[in-house]
Parts: sequence; structure tokens; C-alpha cells
Amino acid sequence: MTLSPAEPRPRGALARRVLIVLLVVGLPVGGVATWLGTSAWTAWRADGEQVTGAVAVRRDGEVYITVSGNSEKTTERSDKKRSVSTTDYPRLTTYRARDGERVATRQYAPVYFRFEYVDTAVRALAGEGGRVWVMSTEPAVGLHAVDPVSLADAIDQRALVDRVPALAPGVFIERGASASPVAVSGRELFFRLTSGPFLALDPAKLAVRDLSPEGDELDEIARAGAPRGPAALEKHVEGLRDVLEPVVVPVYDVGGDVDPAVGFVVSQSSLDRQTAKVRVTRWDAGATPPAPGWTTTLDDVRPDCCQRVVWRADGLAILWYERWLVAFDDATGAVRWQRRL
Repeated sequence: MTLSPAEPRPRGALARRVLIVLLVVGLPVGGVATWLGTSAWTAWRADGEQVTGAVAVRRDGEVYITVSGNSEKTTERSDKKRSVSTTDYPRLTTYRARDGERVATRQYAPVYFRFEYVDTAVRALAGEGGRVWVMSTEPAVGLHAVDPVSLADAIDQRALVDRVPALAPGVFIERGASASPVAVSGRELFFRLTSGPFLALDPAKLAVRDLSPEGDELDEIARAGAPRGPAALEKHVEGLRDVLEPVVVPVYDVGGDVDPAVGFVVSQSSLDRQTAKVRVTRWDAGATPPAPGWTTTLDDVRPDCCQRVVWRADGLAILWYERWLVAFDDATGAVRWQRRL
């Protein structure tokens, strides 16, 4: 059958023509729209974990590692005109040092978008007397101590002020800051009160001393009290060509004391940070010159910055390396367990 120009086309043929037009026109338009949405407006979205602190403490004969941190969600436009970063669900998590098992988690109040106020963050500061001292930038929570096993408050901020009235003004938190405004040096916590003075708190004795007459600034105190490994070992490994990017890690026992006779060095398997693996070497730092012992390469761990500490306890050497906890046999270097934080 032949159709004259005046006769309507069948509906099926018309539908096919419409579909073809939509495909020809729609696909490029949709592609451009998708590119604009994902590239021009949102260059990238990222979800990550931020670890703010880690503390080793002995409680009832068992050693625990309490880690503080939060999750981060970031969105940024490609034109760099807007970057939004939110810190959600600040938390504490405790791991048993013997086997790496997680024994407790405590979640603090979540934070969404606070453009003019301090984002809530928590940081594990120190372990003393079977307790973990923690700072929260949420003013109502502030400086407090928790039980490492249950993570319940052992001494909340109100009880701390009752026992140490000098802390009544509260810890000063700079507007717009998100880092915990407390430095740790030796067995003391250093901070500034909202009323102005700089104080040092001994958490074992719950005693404070005034640092203000010396005119010390908090960042200077923090730098002076920053943990470092044995100086002789640090000088020795810097001159070794076969040790790439060496970092001498401070070593503590669970009580917070330093053993100068033992050293740990974190290095890289190559200079390419994208593919390099992390190597950990135990050294006899008391020898002259320092002598290397075992070396263990961590296949899953890549070079990172900047938080590195080793605790030695009960035959283990437990490394906190940024987003990792790794427990080695202190005598042989065999990995007993590792946890991504």
C-alpha cells in the first residue's frame, strides 16, 4: 500500500523517528550536563578518616590502645570558589593490645555544617592511672577522663573543676579552629584558659602550675614537648644510604617512660611514595654505633605523615602509624596483628 502525502504516517514509524531524534540530540546534551555536574560544579567528593590521637594505658593487668578520630566528608568545586568540609561523629575506640580486638567505641555528638563555630573534635591525650585523658572542643564536654574499657566518663569536666577549681574558666578554643587546643609534654597537659593564663596540668596528681609568668605560647610548648627518638640513632640513620627516608620513632612503655636503649626506625622501600611500602626496623640504640636488629616490611601500609609512636609492653612493640596500629613481636619482628583505623 502506498501512502499519499496527505495521509498520516503510522504511529509506529513516527515513534521510531522521535526516538532517533532524542537519542541523537539527548546523548550529547546529557553527557555535557553530566560533565558540568561532576566536573565544573563538583571537582571531587571525598570521605576519609582522621585520627587525632592514640594512647596506651594499662587497666586491670591488660594493655589497651584508645584511639580518637572522626570521619570527614569534603566537597570542592573545580573553580575553587567553594569547599565544604564536615566532621561527623567524633569518637573514641579502644583496642586490646594483646590481640588487636576492638573492645569499645564511644560516639560524641555529630557535627554537620558549622561555618562560624568550632567543629567538634575529640583527641586522646594521655593515659594515667588506668584512665585516658581526652579533650573535646565541645565546650560542654571539654577536658575529661574516661575508662579505657567502657569509655564512660571516669572524671567529667564538672568533676574535674570541682577538684581543680583553677580550671573553672574552661580551656580556650580559638574561633574557627578544629584541632584540640591541648599540648602534651612528658606527663603534663598544656593549655590556655579562656581567662588568659597558660597552665600545665599533672593528670596523676590533678595539680596545675601557672606558665603565664614565663610568657610561653602554646605552640612553643607543644614543639618543646614533641616526642622524639634517641638523638644518637637519629644522627646515625640519617647518614645511611640504604635506609630511605628514615624517621626515628619515639618509644615508650605503657607508663609513658622512654627507653633510650631501644629505637625504632620507619623507612620506605623506595622513594616513590605511591608504590613504596613501609619498613620498620628495631635498633639497639644503646650500642656505639647503634646496631640494627630485625626489619619487617608492611605490605598493606604506604608512607604517610605525621603521627608515629611505638609502645613496648608484654613482649609486643605496638606501632601507631597515622591510620594504622601494628603489633610486632618485640624480639623477632613478626606481625601479630594490624588494624586500619
